[in-house]
Order: sequence, then C-alpha cells, then structure tokens
Amino acid sequence: MVGYLRKLPSGSISTLVRSFLPKWTPHGSPGKWVEVTLRGEPIWMVRRVAFDRFISQKAQEQGATLYDRTPVRGIEFKGDRWQVATPRGVFEGKYAIAADGSKGPMADWLGFRDRKRVLGGAIEVEPRLPVAQTNIAHFEFGLVNSGYVWNFPKADGYSLGSGVFRKTQKKAQNLKTPLVNYSDGFEVNINTYRCQGHPLFLWNGTQTLHTQNAVLAGEAACVVDPFTAEGIRPSIFTGLKASEAIDGALAGDLDALERYTQVVNEEWGADMAWAKRLAEAFYRFPLVAYKFGVKLPRSCDRMVQILCGEARYADVAERALKKISLGLV
Repeated sequence: MVGYLRKLPSGSISTLVRSFLPKWTPHGSPGKWVEVTLRGEPIWMVRRVAFDRFISQKAQEQGATLYDRTPVRGIEFKGDRWQVATPRGVFEGKYAIAADGSKGPMADWLGFRDRKRVLGGAIEVEPRLPVAQTNIAHFEFGLVNSGYVWNFPKADGYSLGSGVFRKTQKKAQNLKTPLVNYSDGFEVNINTYRCQGHPLFLWNGTQTLHTQNAVLAGEAACVVDPFTAEGIRPSIFTGLKASEAIDGALAGDLDALERYTQVVNEEWGADMAWAKRLAEAFYRFPLVAYKFGVKLPRSCDRMVQILCGEARYADVAERALKKISLGLV
C-alpha cells in the first residue's frame, strides 16, 4: 500500500511536513515549543475534499460509477444479492462494502450492533489563509485530557483541531475552548469559520468484519489508530483488502470474506493492540511521555516510520512503555 501511495501525483497532496513542533502547556500557562526535524520520510498533508475527489476520479477511470448526493435509505438481501434503496431507485449487487464512516447506518443494518470500539471525538476547522511555514506541524499535549490539539499546515491554509482519544470521564470534554485559545496563538479566530465535529471509532479489539455477502471497511470497521487517531491509512488499507476479498468471492472463493476478517485482524489489529497499550500509558501520563518521547528526534522519526507503514508499533511499543514507566519512578 505504501508503494502505491508514493505513486500519487503531486496534485493530490497539499503539502509535505518535515518538522514537528510539539509543546506541553501545563495548566494553561505558556508552554515551550521544541522543534524536531524529521530525518526520514516527510508526512503528507491533504485537503480531504481534494484528496477524496482524486480517489473518486481514479475509481471512475477504472470503471466505477459514482452517484453523488444519493443517500442510502435502506438495504435488503434478496435471493443472492443486496438491494440498496436510494432516492434514485433501487440498486443491486451480489456483494456490499459498508464504508460509510462512524456516522453511517450500514453497519447496524448489516447486523453489527455491538462493534468493539473506543468512542473518541474531534472538532476541526480549516481556514484558507496564508501559511508562513507549510512544512511544520504543531502539536499541543497539555490543553485537553487524553488527546491533543493540532495545527496541520496545508498549501492554502490550516487544519486546526482538538480531539480526545481515550475515554476517561462520563462527561464530555469541552473541545472548543482549548481550540479557540490555541488558534489565537496563530492569529486565527476560528469563531469566524465553520467548525465541524465528528465521532471517532478507535480500534478496541479483534472482531468479525464480514457477514452475508458483505464486509465492513474504513471507520465503519472501527480501525482508527487508538494512539494517533489516524484514519485515512487504515481506511485505504481495509478498502483495498475488501476489494480483494470481493474479487475472490466473485471468482468462487467461498472463504474470501471470512479471510478478509482474518487479514484485517492479523495485519492491522495485531499492531493496534500495541498502539492501544501505548495510548493508555501516554494519555494517562502525558507529561512523562512528552519528556521521554515526543520531544526526542529519534522517537518522532520512529513515529513517522509507523505512519508511513515502514515500522510497526510492535517494534517500538515495549521500549516506549519502559521509558514512560522509568519516568514515573
């Protein structure tokens, strides 16, 4: 998958990040930036509207038909195929891939009513403004509990957001106020822009992802990274594996869908178990994790390797957990 993504044309990528500026702000007092220059692969930043359009166009070039503004109103399995009801009529297909995200109804309609997941949440605003440094991503780890606030550069503006990725309290956190205060530091008044919020279905254990002639993919499959809340890469990964499974099933492989569940659990889920352990320690003791991990160049380089698919959490988690535990002594 990484090799395929590296072939994407430059027009689908907004900018490349080559430096991190993590910061810890204790109890709202002024924090200090620590610049970490990435020594390996840069991080790709995309505008989701442009990137999603690019992916859709490539799918159509391969023969897919896109029906925009066509919500699914219901599904029913009849005979040997699914019938999908929409305002444009009923569409039929032998197999279905439910990839309608955390807010979509498909998983429930298919009978997946007790999916394993940790429910996180995030809000985000994307103002189109001049950006002085499009190669630097900012992170703030002291303003929200069990999460962070961010400023990711784009070629034509910012992506400013705050999120919580580990549920520690019954009452929902106020994510807007920390984001407003944080954005002020970049001279951006986010109150003048539309702020969007969305739930996050973070991975929380292996589970069945297939049913009668259908599979779950993307965030509907609860594959969001429980440590970073990264969702694009696991969504692309499950989408590719789902298409391979459907192709096999259409060719007569009776075990193709069951094998899809196995592949996702083994190739993605097994590593997410380590990501979850790391997240639990990191967000429980964020200051210790920041001092002994985040602001160190080697740690950031390893994190980038994980994000690029060149390393796995299993390769680094034990060492990271040991550092955090030693910092508590």
